[in-house]
Amino acid sequence: MTKKRVLSIAYHEAGHAVAARLVKPPVTVKYVTIIPDEHNLGHCKGEDRLPKNFKPDIEVSPRTRNRIEAQVIYYLAGYVAEEKFMGRKPRGCKPDIQTALNLACCVAGGGKPLEAYFAWLWAQTEALFQNPFFWKCVEAVAEKLAIERKLSGAKVEHIMRVTFNA
Repeated sequence: MTKKRVLSIAYHEAGHAVAARLVKPPVTVKYVTIIPDEHNLGHCKGEDRLPKNFKPDIEVSPRTRNRIEAQVIYYLAGYVAEEKFMGRKPRGCKPDIQTALNLACCVAGGGKPLEAYFAWLWAQTEALFQNPFFWKCVEAVAEKLAIERKLSGAKVEHIMRVTFNA
């Protein structure tokens, strides 16, 4: 795998990891890796913040809606970070986007309301990384991830703290 491809994957996974810490409520990151497995070139293992008794076919409370929005942004952040780094649309992100869309569907249903809601969440995700401080965190995590190949959630938090204080 080329260095550029490794960095592309590292930025994708760093996008997930950094967004996880920035969304409200935050998504707990257990680890992030660019070590390929049978299904992925890398992944960010986050803790699902939806209630265990969550039933998407019933009305969603404001608290659950916030959690869903945080999860959607978490799933979209990999694509957005990789696209910003590469300067073009990334490949291989369909499962993340499909998961985000399925979650958004729990809030907005389908059709035009879903399209508008999903576009708004996508814009929120893009705005996150337009912030230069947050983008520096993505860069720092991605660079470290490209070298070490796996980072704990605590290490990601440490890198972000150091980057914020720099």
